[in-house]
Amino acid sequence: MNIGKTRSILLMTLMLCVLVTACVESITMHSSEEMPVVVNCVLTRDSTQYLYLYYARKLDESEYKSITNAKVIVSESGRSYEFAWDGARWQSEFVPEYGTEYNLSVTLEDGRSVYAKTRFPEKMFIVGTPIYFASQNIFGGSECRYYTVIGCQDKAFIWLTGIKNNKGSVSNICTNHSGADNSNIVGGAWEDLPNSQKILKEYSDNPPEADSGEDPRIWNSYKNACLGLPFHKDYLRIRHDMNYASGSSAPLVQKDAVETPVPGGFILDADKHEYVYGATYMLPLRTYFLSEEYDIYLSNVVKAGLHQDELASMYSMDLNYTNIHGGIGIFGSAYWNDYVR
Repeated sequence: MNIGKTRSILLMTLMLCVLVTACVESITMHSSEEMPVVVNCVLTRDSTQYLYLYYARKLDESEYKSITNAKVIVSESGRSYEFAWDGARWQSEFVPEYGTEYNLSVTLEDGRSVYAKTRFPEKMFIVGTPIYFASQNIFGGSECRYYTVIGCQDKAFIWLTGIKNNKGSVSNICTNHSGADNSNIVGGAWEDLPNSQKILKEYSDNPPEADSGEDPRIWNSYKNACLGLPFHKDYLRIRHDMNYASGSSAPLVQKDAVETPVPGGFILDADKHEYVYGATYMLPLRTYFLSEEYDIYLSNVVKAGLHQDELASMYSMDLNYTNIHGGIGIFGSAYWNDYVR
């Protein structure tokens, strides 16, 4: 199966839940009541969008009853995309545009209407500014960077998780970003990370020489900002806005540009790094940029302990939060980038 499509299916099955605080409501359902309509749809940058439409399961039922006869439309700026039932779910062929608001409308066979909206995130990246190369060896040595969010014109809702491969995956992430969610902080600090020990040793063994073009203040600035940063276990959630001020109390300075700040820079480090030909340094992290309601949904899911090994996993359908008017469920949007450079 196509990897992108598989990820899309997995991402879209992160189902049920929540918008902004004013629109979040808790729902108590009893087996004697008529069960509400459930809509689960997360728009992605894949060419096919999927939507699940069914009636909520009663306590004495083991399966969900799919709704196969309805009119399902997602629209934006005068354009609309109709979904068709494919025998297992609803689908439509279109690619959402960055920074665009989408409206969902579902008209049921009995005339009832269900609707919701989401704004697809802007096109963004997290990129690093090199400030120090230990041993001046960009492939064999260790590199320090400050990271910035590129393309953010308003506010961004970001999740970072480890990418699994044959070398394992990231389990501990450090940051000094002031918008980080600290609910999953565990014991340990930056100086306990394997890579930080390598950086500390290489700098100690090869301190900058007076004529090397390096200034010790660059390294000391980074080191002082890193020391004591706690571990975020398994994932990192960040709320970032375009006017973000650095989370570091130390000056941010670039290599060969002493006392020149890195605008909006923050530290991002993990217990696993990769050196790949053509790219001097990578964090093996997948970066998800989410719509606000989907960010809140994931926060509730993860904190409820319903997540599996990775963020893009199948979750419980039994959460009692929604941003769907006339029903329950989630209509959100998200896309991802692999690796943080």
